[in-house]
Amino acid sequence: DEDLKLDLCRLILANLRWLDHIVDSPSLNEKIIEILQGSPVQIQKEIIGFLPNIIDDESHGEISKILCDLYKSTPELTSSILDALSYLTLDVTVLSDIHNVVLERLHTVKPENLTLVVKFLLTNAASNRITKVVAKIREKIILPCSECSRPVGLSSGISSRRTKSKSKENNEDYELLLFSTIKTSSLLHKSLGTAWLKAVCDVNERNSIKHFDFLILLVLYQYVPSRRKGIESSIRNMVRLEIFTPPYIESVFRNHS
Repeated sequence: DEDLKLDLCRLILANLRWLDHIVDSPSLNEKIIEILQGSPVQIQKEIIGFLPNIIDDESHGEISKILCDLYKSTPELTSSILDALSYLTLDVTVLSDIHNVVLERLHTVKPENLTLVVKFLLTNAASNRITKVVAKIREKIILPCSECSRPVGLSSGISSRRTKSKSKENNEDYELLLFSTIKTSSLLHKSLGTAWLKAVCDVNERNSIKHFDFLILLVLYQYVPSRRKGIESSIRNMVRLEIFTPPYIESVFRNHS
């Protein structure tokens, strides 16, 4: 019975978490990693959730590498892994490596995990890398709408059509959550608003523009008043350069209204 297995797993892990002293931490860590790598996804989620409280601090760097490998191979573990990584004690170099792994795989993230991943990236970005990180997010991100990542005017190719209204509603919800997260982070950290504006303004070709670009400008315009003049200037400039064209604007509102 799967429920019984999960309950037993939680019970064992909970008891390991409250141990006052572990005689042989390396052996325990090795065994937990071995079990983690050989378990089904549901058990893996439970183990990952307890890792920060069981693995000793000296081994956090090692376990972070294991989690990064799982992040690449098992999308179902995305939320559990990012949550666990947030509670590990990691040095700047290791954290930067993790950040790069997550950033490079942003285009593969499932819609339901997109907000969580972007929040992780924005929260854990070093202050001196904010501009580069935001530019990379803008480059890699694919909105739930199947057309959002394709440059206007290019052939869309063969894509799966969303035939269920429930799926469409979910995608709209995911996008709302994503932009809400970006809005909140930009309000809390002024440098993020500047970085988003720069990332969009650096686009100088029509074929490189995304629906995301216009939408992020609208979000910043509404919720970050201090950036309004800069946003207005940027929009006028992109219209003048024919980067923001009538068909492009129509496409944005058609897919995201």
